[in-house]
Amino acid sequence: MKNYSYLVVLLLCINVLWLTVFAYFFSTLKKYYYLITKTNELLSNNTDINESKIISEEKESELLEKINEFENGDLFTQKNFTMAQMSTLLESNPKYINYVLSHHKNMNFSDYINQLRINYIVKKLIDNPQYLNYKISYLADSIGFSSNSRFAYIFKKQLNITPSEFISLLKKQNKL
Repeated sequence: MKNYSYLVVLLLCINVLWLTVFAYFFSTLKKYYYLITKTNELLSNNTDINESKIISEEKESELLEKINEFENGDLFTQKNFTMAQMSTLLESNPKYINYVLSHHKNMNFSDYINQLRINYIVKKLIDNPQYLNYKISYLADSIGFSSNSRFAYIFKKQLNITPSEFISLLKKQNKL
C-alpha cells in the first residue's frame, strides 16, 4: 500500500510539472501571437518605415548629384575608404548618404563602393591593354581591396566570371 501512495504522489507531481510546462509554453505562445498581431497592425496602417522620408527632396537631389560626381573620380579606390570619408567629401551625413544609396542605387555603402571599384578596374582592363599583364594581386591592391581573394569574390559576384577568366577573354579578343 505504501508503494501505491508513492506512485500516486509521483503521478501528481508529474501532472503538476506537465501542467506548469504547458502553461509556460502557452503564455509564451500568446506573447508571440500578440507581437505578431501588433506588428501586422503597424504595417497595415500605412506606416511603412522604409518609405518614411528622412531628407528633403531638395537635399536628396543635391546629394544624388554629388554622388554621381563622386562616381566620376577615383577616390573610392583608396584602401579602407570609409563612410566617414565619403560624408566629408560630399558634405553630408552618413544617414542621408545611406538613404540616397538605398533608394537610388539599391545598395548599401559597402556594395556601392565595391561596384565602383569593379567597374573602375574593368574599364582600365578594357581601355589599357598593359593592365592585362598585371597580377591579380596588383589589380586588387590598385583599387583598394585588402586581399586578392576578396577582390576575386566581389568580381565574380558582380560579373559572373573570375578576374583571370575575364583577362584571358580580353587577351584573346585583343589578338584577333
